[in-house]
Amino acid sequence: MSDALHLAALVLASAGTCCLAASVERRRGRRMVWAGSVAASLIMIGVMSDIVFGLGIAHPIAWAIALLAGSVAVAAGERTLLGRTDAARGPAVHTAIGGLVVIPLVLAMGQYSGAQDAALAGAAAHAHGSGGALLLLPAAAFVAWSVVLFVRTGSSARERIQHGAMGASTMLMALAALG
Repeated sequence: MSDALHLAALVLASAGTCCLAASVERRRGRRMVWAGSVAASLIMIGVMSDIVFGLGIAHPIAWAIALLAGSVAVAAGERTLLGRTDAARGPAVHTAIGGLVVIPLVLAMGQYSGAQDAALAGAAAHAHGSGGALLLLPAAAFVAWSVVLFVRTGSSARERIQHGAMGASTMLMALAALG
């Protein structure tokens, strides 16, 4: 069941990334933020692919650092290039916060059987007990925010699909992390 949730989350995240990539920004400052958002989304696809297929490309901590760096870079770029007022809008902020929300999930479920004994990896992924429910709080808040952005009028269809797909992907990842 967990593998199916992971795979579905990967498909949704890929769809969201495609929508993000397809909405090329034409304005100079926005184009740099757009490129950073696409790069951060591709890092997420790499993380999820590594988890889904058990590739063992990188240690979960390395993926968490990559997600953190990508998210901070996107948020800082958004703020620096666009200013405080415009920085709170658009898919770049959604992408940045999504990357941050997923970090605890990656760390919780990121013990790869290719890198360690399979029994140890399974035990580590499910050892969070009641603390595992705390993983759901940031994910649930992100999913709720994604729903609000999805139903909001005035956004382009690509942007709405990107918000919905990323929110649904995060929800599935959170459920898979609980095992």
